[in-house]
Amino acid sequence: MSRPNVIFTNATNRLLRYFDGLPIGERVPPENDLAETLGVSRGAVRYILKYTEDRGIIVNESRKRQIMRKSQMEDFFGDADVVAPSDLLERLFLRKINDGAIVPNQRFSELSLARAVDVSIGSAREFLLEFSRFGLVEKQARGGWILRGFDRKYAIEIADMRTMIEMAAIRRIRQVGLTDAQLGEVRSLLRDHLLHVDARKADFTGWADLDNRFHEWLIAHMDNRFMFQLTKGIAVAFSLHFQSDEQNRLRRMAVAVEEHIVILSQLAERDFLTACESVAAHMTTERDNLLRSIEGKT
Repeated sequence: MSRPNVIFTNATNRLLRYFDGLPIGERVPPENDLAETLGVSRGAVRYILKYTEDRGIIVNESRKRQIMRKSQMEDFFGDADVVAPSDLLERLFLRKINDGAIVPNQRFSELSLARAVDVSIGSAREFLLEFSRFGLVEKQARGGWILRGFDRKYAIEIADMRTMIEMAAIRRIRQVGLTDAQLGEVRSLLRDHLLHVDARKADFTGWADLDNRFHEWLIAHMDNRFMFQLTKGIAVAFSLHFQSDEQNRLRRMAVAVEEHIVILSQLAERDFLTACESVAAHMTTERDNLLRSIEGKT
């Protein structure tokens, strides 16, 4: 069976989060407003509203739509439906690095990555070839690859680039603000961060995915394809720094989670000026930790 259209499934998940921010019984906004909020056509909005109506989330009586219940986990589309194969592979790759399943100078295969997220070997090879230009992976014979480490100069360049990109993103948010749908995304991210803190285990299972979602969401506000390409190498570099110092790994992750929560809370309150300052502080923390991991300091 073919997968649903990624634009439709992403927009549906965004609308569900938006509806969850409204009280039960609230009238659904007009189609034109929803189309503008979601960045899709009115026709797409109608399909999405039909989906929510079929699942009993809204009711449509006499052409008046009304919210009937909050969304449940099963109402949302999963990663296989909302994420492109290259993004699924990137998330898996980051998770494996963060969890120590792939370490520098260890051989891994295209096949193992492809099977883990149910994509073709060709997709896995294409992802790794594209990624190899950052100098962090190197192709071997018979579909094999090796993850490479990096030195202090590389770390400084990576940290400087991340700061430039993410500060530009938060300044843009401060300039243009956030739509209601985007605020729904902020609240969803904030909720997931708080749940992660409440239920965290000693190894911080799932942190790589959550960290990636936070930084992807922030960078998405630049709407710049070149920045997205650059951030792939940046994400792996910072995942490697978590892996490199097992003794201080959990402390560094805990600090990162707390700093994310501060930023998301400020964005949820539309306190964009303070959020800019908090992102700058977070970039400094991340840079310092990255350099300490390279130098073997705590």
